[in-house]
Amino acid sequence: MPAQAATADTQAEPCPIRLSINRELPTPFTCTCSTEAIQQGAVWGTDTYTDDSGLCRAAVHAGAIPSAGGRVTVLRVAGRPLYIGSRRNGIQSDDYGAYSDSIRFQAR
Repeated sequence: MPAQAATADTQAEPCPIRLSINRELPTPFTCTCSTEAIQQGAVWGTDTYTDDSGLCRAAVHAGAIPSAGGRVTVLRVAGRPLYIGSRRNGIQSDDYGAYSDSIRFQAR
């Protein structure tokens, strides 16, 4: 029975494309990024991202998951006056000005 519990624990729901679609969703939460989901959405920021960034693309950029996808834990954090873009892990993020809501990823 403990093996079944461990298996169930490793399964997480698919991640939303972006967290801005539901700002009431409590965080932290863990979800799974597929390789297809990593191809979706633009990314704004580095380490801290606008919450309308492609969640899975941002997770790869942050180094929270590999480019093949995987489980990621998402945290909601306060907005910032400025987001600086960069190129990391094969993903280009862009600069963005002031934005009300941000996300970060919990280290594995």
